[in-house]
Amino acid sequence: MRSLQPSGRHVVIGLRGGLEYEWLPGRLRVRAGAYWEPGRFEDVGGRLHETFGIDLRIGQFHLWGPRRGRLSLTSDVASRYRNGGISIGFWH
Repeated sequence: MRSLQPSGRHVVIGLRGGLEYEWLPGRLRVRAGAYWEPGRFEDVGGRLHETFGIDLRIGQFHLWGPRRGRLSLTSDVASRYRNGGISIGFWH
């Protein structure tokens, strides 16, 4: 039999931390971090997430003035959870 499991009835606190380093100034940035995701239901513990990212400058072009392009790769890994992303944007 299914039963309702209400969530969000109590305030919880999550910790986050990270580092970013511009390995090749103006060309390559790397970052790593971690955060604690509190459990959403009673009797369910939280989990630690590890995050990673890299930004690579991919050229310069003119769009409303000079702009620099960026290619980014990201990941977020935890117990029973995997997520990754790729994006193209502006370097700033």
